[in-house]
Amino acid sequence: MKKLNLVTLILFLMVIAASGADLKKNYIGANLGIFNPAGDISEYDTGTNFGIYYQRKFSDFLGLRFEISGHNTEYNYSVYGYDAKDEINTTAFETSVILQNTYQRFTPYVGLGFGSYVNEIKISLDGDEVYSDTGTALGVVIQAGLLFDITNNFYIGGNFKIFTNNQEIEYTSETLQLGGYKTNIEAGFKF
Repeated sequence: MKKLNLVTLILFLMVIAASGADLKKNYIGANLGIFNPAGDISEYDTGTNFGIYYQRKFSDFLGLRFEISGHNTEYNYSVYGYDAKDEINTTAFETSVILQNTYQRFTPYVGLGFGSYVNEIKISLDGDEVYSDTGTALGVVIQAGLLFDITNNFYIGGNFKIFTNNQEIEYTSETLQLGGYKTNIEAGFKF
């Protein structure tokens, strides 16, 4: 997993180094939205998501996006009269190839890539933590969005992302699907 994060960092630095003085080909932005759990955690509550990203446009149609984000979710239930709560907090490192095209001030895009996820799972009974595990997982990312240029340098938009996140649980041979989908608003600037 450390090798994958190192490869992602090296790719990111290569993109920045190769960016040169081209105008309006670099995007830096942030997104905020909701996380909807799917797979094995589909009954969990809708959570929040926040991310920052750098995107490099290589041509009018092709780009590469590096994103770091975090999302959370929880599930409250009762076990033998105890109030139980499962919490999952995830930090995501995602890289996607972006296909985009600008029409006047609008830029629709789609992306496909991979993610490296750090998942923190906590289970508590009546407020006392009884289980905690942190692990890493890999997954696939599919996304689509629409940007609107407010000015030549600033934009706003929306983004929808589906991703997988298969986490192996310590002390068992069980693998949980902790992925889902995110719906975000985004804003940033181009240079």
